[in-house]
Amino acid sequence: MEMFIIPLEMQMEQVGTLISLVVTLTSFLAAAIVFVYQWLKHMTERFVAYADNLKSDNEVSQITSAILLRSFLRNFLYRRDALNVIISLLRVLERGHLQKTLGDGLSSLLKAKGQDFQKIKLYDVLIKPDSHIQFELTEDVKYKNKRINLVGADFYCSRIEASSINSCNFANAVFFMSVLNGTSFRNCIFRKANFKAADLTGVKFYDCDLTDADFTDAKGLESASIVEYKIDMANGVSEMPIRSATSLSKGGSKKKIALSVYIDADGKFRGDNPKEGQKKVFVSKLGSMDDNQKQQYDKVLEFLTHTYQVEIVAIDRGEYPDNGQLAMIRNKMKSCSGVLVFAFSYMKVSEASVHNIADKWQAISNCAYSSPWLQVETAYADSFRLPTLIIYENGVVCDGIFDDKIFSSSMIKIPYSEALEENENIKKWYNLTDEYMLKQYNEYVS
Repeated sequence: MEMFIIPLEMQMEQVGTLISLVVTLTSFLAAAIVFVYQWLKHMTERFVAYADNLKSDNEVSQITSAILLRSFLRNFLYRRDALNVIISLLRVLERGHLQKTLGDGLSSLLKAKGQDFQKIKLYDVLIKPDSHIQFELTEDVKYKNKRINLVGADFYCSRIEASSINSCNFANAVFFMSVLNGTSFRNCIFRKANFKAADLTGVKFYDCDLTDADFTDAKGLESASIVEYKIDMANGVSEMPIRSATSLSKGGSKKKIALSVYIDADGKFRGDNPKEGQKKVFVSKLGSMDDNQKQQYDKVLEFLTHTYQVEIVAIDRGEYPDNGQLAMIRNKMKSCSGVLVFAFSYMKVSEASVHNIADKWQAISNCAYSSPWLQVETAYADSFRLPTLIIYENGVVCDGIFDDKIFSSSMIKIPYSEALEENENIKKWYNLTDEYMLKQYNEYVS
């Protein structure tokens, strides 16, 4: 068998070609490395220069640098550093052009999942990502559902005031003790967000998902409002508009419903339409009752729940926390449309002296007094203008807020014997609860 032998000249030619190819590739790779290095060096120098210029005494230079710096929020190599610089500045800057420029720049964010925004200050800023602008221009839902990813972000003790924030996913985000006064949120997700002890005075939620958000001890819930919202159902997300997007765009009348009416007794946002829910009534009662009192209490509740189909909200002695009892009472009461007070005897006095209005000591005997806690809870109800039905036990001294002389128009007092029949006083109280609900649900602003 003959063997094919490549001539030496051809072999040398092939080796030369291979060497030439290797040299070319090496040169190309070296050039690419040099290019990348130079590019990275240039980008780093630009980033450092923009950051340094923010310290300039010239406001124009500051704002220019702020605009240029926020472009790095879309750069995968520098976005984290750029965001940290911006956040650090927004923690110390007060209202002004630089603060607003940096705050508005957060619109360029794509994601900041779990980011530390603690104690950030945002005043009068507009955060509107490209997706929201595209949705406004095209009305294409695919853009509406694209949001800045801020899942689990921490806004502890932040101040976000008089701002407009659009198309952000704040699921599991923390707004604990934050001040959000006058801020509007549009098309945002707040599933399981923490708003505990936050100030939401004047906040508006337009088409937001607040499923399972926690508003325990939050302030300003009566002035905060829901305009349009979605709730997470078992088989997907269902829109439940209070006012349609169409009417919004065409400038229709605004319907404002207080956020407080959607908050349950535990401080959680409930997604059902409150108009369709069962009326809740807060019950103020003794922590411990004797057998006779318990029997009377059960009879009255059975009659009222059967006759008027109200849902009873009560706090048993074992449910009170070690501290913050008043806050718990206040939050549970705010979720209700009326209050029932059982002014049963708590303390019996055989003989004693009281200091009367004549500035003299007056002897009393064989008197019964109710618990001071009932007085506190009744005072809370009166401060909220909640219709209150006071059912007092025979022989109990009706002093303090139970005194007829200081009664408000929302209070009705009847003896226990009248609480077991459908009389005019109970009808009046129930009608007042209807009026209260209507007032809470149907506040309109132009």
